[in-house]
Amino acid sequence: TIKFMECIKETVKETPMALLNAAIFVGRLWF
Repeated sequence: TIKFMECIKETVKETPMALLNAAIFVGRLWF
């Protein structure tokens, strides 16, 4: 599980736009 979290952190650092797109996608689901 720890390895998985580290992988996510690295991915977020490398692709901040992906995180932004994910936030927008979640926002559309809620709103």
